Amino acid sequence: MNKTFRQTVLALAGLGCLAAPVWVSAHAGGAVMDIEGNSAGFSTLAQVTCFDDGNGVPDHLIAQIEDKFPPVPGLLTTLVILKGSQMITTSDPFSGDGEPGPYIRLHGGPGLYTLMANKTAAGARDFEVEWHCNTADNVHSGTDVRVLQFGLPVRP
Repeated sequence: MNKTFRQTVLALAGLGCLAAPVWVSAHAGGAVMDIEGNSAGFSTLAQVTCFDDGNGVPDHLIAQIEDKFPPVPGLLTTLVILKGSQMITTSDPFSGDGEPGPYIRLHGGPGLYTLMANKTAAGARDFEVEWHCNTADNVHSGTDVRVLQFGLPVRP
């Protein structure tokens, strides 16, 4: 089994997925990015759909990322939420401390949001992302996720 394929399979297995794209019902997921630790540009991509599940019309998506591995100078995990012409980003500023980075919130209403997680330098990172769609009153609303790309290095 070649290294890239093995990394992809292991990353997807870490999320409880067997192949991409896959629908996941939980509001958190993670895996080890770049198991071999040799890719500086390593990205993941997912789509979150916010919908009215009877709790009200979604107003925004919140998300945060946690890097569970010990700190490495210059190596951070980051998370981006994108919808239409809006974008917001966060990172876990203290890897391995057991605390995620701060939640970010994007007010985009109902519909499709894009989540991107990546890292800033070579090195394996065990990370977890948590996401929730909420109404304007912060009541949890319908939330579905579809993983599009997981564990594939970015080519220069």
